[in-house]
Amino acid sequence: MSTLALPWIQDEPSLADANLSNDAYAKLVEGLLKVATDAADKLVVSGNESPREVAMEALNVYVLAMMLGAAGAVGTGTATGAVIGGVATAWTGPGLVLGAAVGGGIGLMVGMVPVLIIGMAYIDAIDRVNTKYPPTAQTASLLRLAPQAGRSESFAVHLLTLFIPGDLGAIADRWDAAPNLPSAVRGFLARHRFLQPSLQRLIRLIRTQKASANAFSIRPISQFDATRSIVYRQQPEQNWLEWMGLTTLKLRADDAKLTMTLPRALTEVGAPARLRTDLPNFNIRVGGDGGAIPYIQFGLKPSAFDMTLGETRLLTTGRDRGKVRLSFRIAKGATLGSASGSFKWGPGNGALTFASPKLTEALSVEVFLKPEGGLLAFDHVEVGDLRLSLETPDLIKNLPGIGGLIDQIIKGIVGFFKNLFTTAISWASQFQQLAGYSIKALEAALAQTARTCGVLALSGLQQLQSTGNSLQVLVRATTLRLPEIKDTIMRLALLEYRFVRRSLWGARG
Repeated sequence: MSTLALPWIQDEPSLADANLSNDAYAKLVEGLLKVATDAADKLVVSGNESPREVAMEALNVYVLAMMLGAAGAVGTGTATGAVIGGVATAWTGPGLVLGAAVGGGIGLMVGMVPVLIIGMAYIDAIDRVNTKYPPTAQTASLLRLAPQAGRSESFAVHLLTLFIPGDLGAIADRWDAAPNLPSAVRGFLARHRFLQPSLQRLIRLIRTQKASANAFSIRPISQFDATRSIVYRQQPEQNWLEWMGLTTLKLRADDAKLTMTLPRALTEVGAPARLRTDLPNFNIRVGGDGGAIPYIQFGLKPSAFDMTLGETRLLTTGRDRGKVRLSFRIAKGATLGSASGSFKWGPGNGALTFASPKLTEALSVEVFLKPEGGLLAFDHVEVGDLRLSLETPDLIKNLPGIGGLIDQIIKGIVGFFKNLFTTAISWASQFQQLAGYSIKALEAALAQTARTCGVLALSGLQQLQSTGNSLQVLVRATTLRLPEIKDTIMRLALLEYRFVRRSLWGARG
């Protein structure tokens, strides 16, 4: 039976030790409620805003500050430039894109458990605000007749809808009795049964798209989104090279052609199933003129060997730092092609039957790619030490001087294959064809995970770069516009976040 995939929570390293008391959680909810009610009771409310809206706005800003503060985005003025959940802003000003505030990448950086606790406290505070300040109909314009929830209330629903993981519904319904739970998750839930009603309220909000049962319909998300260029950075749990189809390429030489078989990730975005390139034949004549000094004519047609891809990785050290290395291997004992030959020595001549040359040691062929012009372009190839054997035909095996000629042929074959793998194969052309499809495959994969990184939609990758330690892309993305968060609020909210961690893990939090 498969295990329910919950990476956003089961990867928390100290999940088994997490133990939040009911009292500590109640204090957190009360603290959030006080932020909301103080704002509603003390701030001057304009004619277009209700106390409910002011309370919701204060609650939104404070909870966002807790999330951003948890990721270390504490600075002056607006919290900008922080990398959160794999998304970083490439601009300044209000509206920092929030990555996985309640349900995704941020948990891998700061611990998903406290963030999820904050999210549930957010829901409970909203529920209390709803009781204290019942819904008041507002409209977006004079032309809209149907009553609407206010902007801040609508924003809260959109924010939670965007960031809550889709697999929480089953847990909300059955808690630790949900099937296929990892043991650490089941234990955590068993110790925190008092949180189940909070999670159920959260899921109800997501499903109904209302802050409460008696709330009005929320405003469309188009009133809160913005399209801009952002930098999307690879996270440790992500394998972009796999998403780009670069970890499962297959190469085979056969019938004087090198065939690259492409994986499903690339064919699904329009790539052909195979790319082929012609391989040259090898011919050499060694010896004399065939009179007093014999000669041997040798030919080889490269075929019938596989180049197995072992590892594809981004190099983070050395002279090739920032480049991607694909490590291919031709196995020991592999034949390198079909051989033929002839000889002439005075009046004697005839055809020779050579066995195909074989590798006596495995051969490594490493292809290096570099980010260039928004793609991964071919850079260079490095070939390992090539060692092979060539069995001498019985017809000439015992003739004097033949051993030296065979050695010359072997030396020629080695040089030929060195040149074949470094120059003759049009790697640049092969990977130029591959590059465009790889970027399309990456874009498709990122689009599937975008919502867990605070992105509503991706509209195109503009640039692929390497930081030396990871890959990143510049993309056009539609995100939620977030309110400005003052430095003072950020610092207070960070203290609140630390309270949650201490409540979960004591001094270790």
